[in-house]
Amino acid sequence: ILRLGYTVEQPPAELTARLIEAVHAARPDYPQYAAAGVIHDLAIEWVPRGELVTNPRTGKLRQVLDGRPSA
Repeated sequence: ILRLGYTVEQPPAELTARLIEAVHAARPDYPQYAAAGVIHDLAIEWVPRGELVTNPRTGKLRQVLDGRPSA
């Protein structure tokens, strides 16, 4: 899941589709690997900017979050 922040209003669905197309253009094997079950399909989730996860000490955005459940 690629979570992107917005400030005013949620971007249109066309932008989401264009972003997915851009990732597939940059990584042409992505759809093939997703279809084979090697990786998950790309999903884009728009969230208000204030809901993005930040480092509590520095306030900087955390770029990669591991959302796997702990064992």
